[in-house]
Amino acid sequence: MRWRAVSAAELEARVTPPLRTVLDVARDLPLEEALPIADSARRAGAISPREMRGAIAGLPRTGRSRAETVLLNASAAPANAFESTLRAHCIEAVGPLMVPQVS
Repeated sequence: MRWRAVSAAELEARVTPPLRTVLDVARDLPLEEALPIADSARRAGAISPREMRGAIAGLPRTGRSRAETVLLNASAAPANAFESTLRAHCIEAVGPLMVPQVS
C-alpha cells in the first residue's frame, strides 16, 4: 500500500483528479499495470498529451523515470487494457516500436 498527501479539495471530493491518479500509478506500478490506466484516461479524453508531458517536470525524483516511460507512451489508440498490456511488454522488451491500431 502507498499513500500521498492530498489537497483539501481532493479530500472533500474523496477522489483525485484523473491526472493526479495517472501520475500516482505511473510512479508506483509496473509498466504493464500503469500503461493501461494511462491509456484509458487518454481514450476517455480525461487527460491530454500536453498535460501528461507537462506533468513530468513537476514530479519528484522518486519514480520519475518510471512515470516518464508511462506518460510518454500513453496513447488513446489501444482499444482495451489487453492491448495496452501487450504494448507495455513490447516496450519493456524492445522499446516503443509497436504502433497501436494501424489500419
